[in-house]
Formats: sequence, C-alpha cells, structure tokens
Amino acid sequence: TVGDLAVGVFAGGGVPTMAHLLNDILASLARRGDAVAVRWQGDDLSYRELDRRARRVAAGLADAGVMPGDRVAVGLENSPELVIGLVAVLRLGAVFVPINPLASPD
Repeated sequence: TVGDLAVGVFAGGGVPTMAHLLNDILASLARRGDAVAVRWQGDDLSYRELDRRARRVAAGLADAGVMPGDRVAVGLENSPELVIGLVAVLRLGAVFVPINPLASPD
C-alpha cells in the first residue's frame, strides 16, 4: 500500500526524494506479483500485469523520444489505463501531467 511505501522511505530518516519513492514503487511491483494492484469495475489487474503493461507503454514513449524530465500529458478518465500510464511515465523519469476529460471547467 502507499502507507507501506511511505513507512519504508521514512524509516531510513530524512525526507524522501522522488527517486526514492519511484524506486520503492517499482520494487513493490516486482515484490507483489499476482496480488491485486488495481480493481476496477469488477476486473482485477495484478502488480505483475501492471508492470508488464507499463513497461510496454514506457518503451513506446521512449521510442517516441520521451526523455527524463519531459512532461507527458495523459488524457484519460480514472481507469486502470491511467495507472498504467502513470507508472510508464514515472519509469522513464518523465513528469506525469493528468488531463481528466470528465473534469468540469469550473
């Protein structure tokens, strides 16, 4: 859980950096394997499958020229695909910029 990740980072003392948090998230993907990472509308996505899909998206983004520090706008409503996109962008060291097409202009 996010709480587990936060405890792991803070246990070492000091303020966690984005690199520490990202490393913990990526390690969590590998450690948790078949456990449910995302449950959405009756379907489950395991950590293993999340990692596999995110790696594929990250490879496509890298092939398109996305570099560390680049901003990547992702226009998806809340869904497993949004989580996959987030992990893919972070895996590249890029900046995830969510654009929710359902958000009201107010």
